[in-house]
Amino acid sequence: QVDRACVKANQLERAFAVFEAMTRAGIEPNEFVYNSLISACGRAGQVDRAFEVLNLMRRLGARPVVVTYNSLIVACGKSNQVERAFFVFRQMVESGVQPDLVSYNSLIDACVKGNDVDRAFAVFEEMQQSGVRPDVVTFNSLINACGKAAQMERAFEVFEVMKTHGVEPDHVTFSSLINSCERATALDRAFAVFEAMKRSEVTPDVVTYNSLINVCGTGSKWQLDRAFDIYDAMVAAGVSPNKVTFRSLLHSSSQANDHDRAEAVRQSARAMGIELASLK
Repeated sequence: QVDRACVKANQLERAFAVFEAMTRAGIEPNEFVYNSLISACGRAGQVDRAFEVLNLMRRLGARPVVVTYNSLIVACGKSNQVERAFFVFRQMVESGVQPDLVSYNSLIDACVKGNDVDRAFAVFEEMQQSGVRPDVVTFNSLINACGKAAQMERAFEVFEVMKTHGVEPDHVTFSSLINSCERATALDRAFAVFEAMKRSEVTPDVVTYNSLINVCGTGSKWQLDRAFDIYDAMVAAGVSPNKVTFRSLLHSSSQANDHDRAEAVRQSARAMGIELASLK
């Protein structure tokens, strides 16, 4: 439990010090300790050190389990080391450890972070062939991958497949779809997604509203008005704007050359303790 507390606080060196104290005292670390250290290394961006823990684990006779490999895949993904993530996945399969839902989701996420949308879909296909049922995280990652690749239609195709699997969308799903519309400058479609979200009784959050405001940030006064309408609706719904909200409104105002509104945005942000004066 001491080790867990250190890991959660992301105090990597202290976690390793506790680990070394355990081994000096003759206490044999269990798989949870190793997995926690690997996760801590991943959060700290120290992927090489995570692999050192894996090698140490093997040398001391401990057998890596699915959580071990999943933690390594996540660590590789966070550091944008996609090939290394696939290497870990292959090692897992070759060692006789069956990949689970988290394994596939983590590998897809690594592909998303590496902007490799086609490879993400290849993992999805392999996942289905292996009999692992995708969940909302799987589909959200694929929609996000399509959005980042400016493949809006493909994102909506994923959404349809998601429904055929009986997986209920959440606020991340709808926000990701809206983001895909932003990259394709499909304003009306973004608002259609927002309306569908409300019909599905999924409550929009600050990310959703920010995504809609971003879609409006293309420079016309009409779209700027819509951006501020969204902001008003957001506040009326009791959703607190954040720095991203004000940055987006400021950007939209600047694009439309509306200096009065840009200054009003700065003042509103400042009233909430957010300083935007340095933004262009």
